[in-house]
This record gives sequence, structure tokens and C-alpha cells, in this order.
Amino acid sequence: MSRLREIFPFLQGGTASLSEGQEFSGAARALSKTRMLAFSGGSFAAAGWPAKNLHTDAAKAREAGLQAPIASGIQCEGDIVRLLIERFGDACFMDLALQEARQGMAQGNKPVGAIIVLRAEVIGRGWNTVESERDPTNHAEIVAIRDACRKLNSANLERATLYSAMEPCPMCLWAIHSAGISQLVLGGRHAAMKRADMGDYSVEKLLELMRQKLDIVTGVRTQECEAMR
Repeated sequence: MSRLREIFPFLQGGTASLSEGQEFSGAARALSKTRMLAFSGGSFAAAGWPAKNLHTDAAKAREAGLQAPIASGIQCEGDIVRLLIERFGDACFMDLALQEARQGMAQGNKPVGAIIVLRAEVIGRGWNTVESERDPTNHAEIVAIRDACRKLNSANLERATLYSAMEPCPMCLWAIHSAGISQLVLGGRHAAMKRADMGDYSVEKLLELMRQKLDIVTGVRTQECEAMR
């Protein structure tokens, strides 16, 4: 959660120890309202805001007079994390990948960055260091995978998500597959940029050729990612 607090300042506060259904008031209730406004995407009657931690349970929300199961904002390791990812996560984590890309570009490398996330925590990060370290295998995705594996002391990154500012090349896609990464979130795409050096390649086509499956999310910060190239 430490990284999420950096991204979402309104997660700050001393209410994380409240359990589901526990009553709260004063500052805790005010903080919950602030988070509620940020997460809900809609309005609600402040006077009717409940004084209990509701999590995102639909039945509890209806009992409290709310129209949808939306987070009170108190919980930190369960539903609130999933809601953050659904509402804000992909774009915000791609922003972190873009930050990595800018660092690589500042060192004379291609502007590609990658972030690996597991249970809403950044466990790996990297930017392209091919030129600065004179290593043709040091693509951003490879650097991030190495970083994550070192931190976890494991070569298995199952259930992790990799965010890449640019569609991974065949080498990186195979490394993603070998590491057991479950989801790939893409910014820029080779075809959209009309890259002749990549021919007809796409991650989907290579996965089909390998008869492998990978959950792929596209269209996240695409304009910003492609503008860096």
C-alpha cells in the first residue's frame, strides 16, 4: 500500500485498522467521505453517509441507502485496492512506466519504461538501458522482470501485471510468458506507429503462434506513450 499512498494521497490517514462494520465518527468519518467522493464517480447525500465501514458489499450499501456498492475508503488490503485498480489503477501505473521511460531517454536510451505490479504494489520497474549499458537485451520489460525477481527472490511472477509504455518485442513477450506474468497492459502499439522494422508483428499474433494465453489490456495512456517515440 505504500506506493498506492504515493499515487493517491487521500489514502493517508489513521483509519486503516477499522474492520468491516465497525462504527466510526469524527475525523474517520470525514476522511471516509473524502475518499468516497474520489471513488464514487457520482454524488451522494452527505447527510446520509453511514457511520460504519461498509467495504464494497452491495447488500450493505443498499441497507445504508446507497445506490451502488462503493467503498467507504477505510479498508486498505481488500476491496479498496481492487476498486482503486478498477477506477484509477491502469492509468496511474502507466504513468509510472512513463516516468521510467523518461529516465531512460535522459540517459540516451529509447524511451520505454515498464512497471510490474502484484497485489497493487510495484514490485519491479525498469527503463531501456541498451545504449547506456551497451547490452542489447536490456529492454525495459526485461529490466523490470529482473528487478521483480530479485525483490521476490523467485523467478515466478504469477498473478503479476506488467505495464509497458510500448508493445513488447518478441524477446520481451517470451520473457513475460516465462516469468508467468498474468496480465500485460499496453500503452503504445507498433502497428499504430507504422513501424516498418516490426513488420506484421503484434503480441497477439505471437501468442497465437505459440498457442499461449495472456490477459492483454490496451489503450492505456496510448497518446502519451506513442508521443515519446
